[in-house]
Amino acid sequence: MDCVFCAIVERKRPAEIVHEVNFVLARNPRSSAQSASSAFPNYFTPHEPMPTKIATFALGCFWGAEETFRTTPGITSTAVGYMDRAEVVQVTYDPAQISYENLLTIFWDNHNPTAADPGGLERSEVFCHDDDQRVIALASKRALDASGKYRKPIATPISSAGVFTCAPEDQQQYYLKQGISSCEVNH
Repeated sequence: MDCVFCAIVERKRPAEIVHEVNFVLARNPRSSAQSASSAFPNYFTPHEPMPTKIATFALGCFWGAEETFRTTPGITSTAVGYMDRAEVVQVTYDPAQISYENLLTIFWDNHNPTAADPGGLERSEVFCHDDDQRVIALASKRALDASGKYRKPIATPISSAGVFTCAPEDQQQYYLKQGISSCEVNH
């Protein structure tokens, strides 16, 4: 492809496109925002960046968790790494497109939250970044526990977010890079 912007559009989701276009424009002083917006007006608008929020979840192997969240509308980026000695996926999301409550539903539905593994690397845990997230997460956990969906009580701790340590690049978007669609668990 001759056009750097066409190459970006060819392989990215809209939120990723805007980020990459901004990066290309910043590195090339001869490019202009006007030419970028005319190249793909549905993806690039010269206004303030959208307000995003961060959510962090531990729900077993972080590769599968990242893929689940990465492919969810409203998620602007994902990263796998570690927090409090747990494998986590850190999700950046647009709250105008997806709520924290919806993220928690995805979290609860994609692993077994009754499996207690305190301190385990692949444990279940919600890491809250503010008081609002804590209140919502606790209410969501109580509702799931009361629903009777599981025979055992929900064992997932709701904790304050600590320092996120990003995993190496070869671990990021691992399923996408490897062409894997889901975890294969051998029993």
